[in-house]
Amino acid sequence: LFDRLKEGGIKIGIATGRMSKPEQEWDRFKRFGLERFIDSIVTSREVASRKPAPDAILECARRMNVPIQNCLVVGDTEDDVIAARKAAGIPVAILEGEDHKQQEFPWPYWREKII
Repeated sequence: LFDRLKEGGIKIGIATGRMSKPEQEWDRFKRFGLERFIDSIVTSREVASRKPAPDAILECARRMNVPIQNCLVVGDTEDDVIAARKAAGIPVAILEGEDHKQQEFPWPYWREKII
């Protein structure tokens, strides 16, 4: 999937709610051999406000020189969806893992994309 995205000229950015240093996040992706696919990483430590504020998403798009309206914002929390909407990006919710197995879709965003 990542190979195809990159071949198609799609940029991939990470806007994380973690308060880690950017270098720590790059190291995490390097351990899995994924850093070559990533164009930008922005942590909450680098911006004024954490999610659900859109700051990290907007900064990530800015660093990649991609208009926010052209960004799919993929996340697995309600704060991710809220931040994407505030940024005017296109939210895509991933419902996977233990947190989502035992519950119905709790967010009132019926128009959002859900995977």
